[in-house]
Amino acid sequence: MLKRRLEYGTSEGALYRLHPENKKVLPVPVGPALAFAGLCASIISLSFFPLLLCLACLVFEVGSKALRTGRMGIPILLRKVAFSVVRTYLSFFYFASFHLVRYYLVAILLVGCAFRTLWPLALFFFFLSSAVDYETKRPVLFYPTFLYLYVLEHFFYQTGVFLGCLKARTFGSYRTRLSMRLGR
Repeated sequence: MLKRRLEYGTSEGALYRLHPENKKVLPVPVGPALAFAGLCASIISLSFFPLLLCLACLVFEVGSKALRTGRMGIPILLRKVAFSVVRTYLSFFYFASFHLVRYYLVAILLVGCAFRTLWPLALFFFFLSSAVDYETKRPVLFYPTFLYLYVLEHFFYQTGVFLGCLKARTFGSYRTRLSMRLGR
């Protein structure tokens, strides 16, 4: 399995070499991105205050969506609107964490060794993505065993991506375009 993950990773460099016009595009909704930044700042600083940005984004988005649906004459309970917004934010937190773990786990660990204050953030990315994947995939493994295999799988895939990029002489796999968009 690990050999296959390494080989899958090496194909990314070749694909970007053949199709340089294709770039990874990550949709980044503004509200969840600001909330994610606030959460990350809170984890790094070990302070509660940046979490206020998360709360402000959530309250603003819940309020604006509730007003918009109300103006449209769509009767939706406020708690359902709030649940939808919270779910969107949590999905984005997972999506961003997974992307960082998928392509930058080794770099995150190295940076964490150099700057110990970043360890909590690196662990947050890692545990969030692994816990969501564990819950959605429901493997017949204990979580620690899954975690061990999760690290190995990502490490081998990243190694393959890096080697594939070296061989293809392009690092397109690491050039991701962020597509900012306002919530709807």
